[in-house]
Amino acid sequence: MTDDEIVKSVSGLSHFEVHTLSWRICWDGVAIDTMQLFLFGCHCDFESRQDMKRIEDYLDKDPTFSYLRRDPDWKIRWMPMLVAWRHNIAWALATGHAPPSILKLAQRLTPLLKQKPV
Repeated sequence: MTDDEIVKSVSGLSHFEVHTLSWRICWDGVAIDTMQLFLFGCHCDFESRQDMKRIEDYLDKDPTFSYLRRDPDWKIRWMPMLVAWRHNIAWALATGHAPPSILKLAQRLTPLLKQKPV
């Protein structure tokens, strides 16, 4: 989802807050109400087994995230975000600050960054 889509789907967060939260790799230092608003705007509820199952099922299919590579903002938004996320996850895994299960997702994203936009 774009920042605009998230802002439009939930009141209480500015474009700046949504953009800043989008680039984070953890919730450290984020107020719970802000986190909940952001996740609601993203249509993601960690307490909903249905939401988590939908995400797990999607990731289990080895997605290519082609919808991101088709987006006109691929090179200026999504690719830099994924590169930063992958770098931060590598650090978090190396220092013990991330669960090992996240490694599977990071490994899936690595080839994506080498692919050309579709």
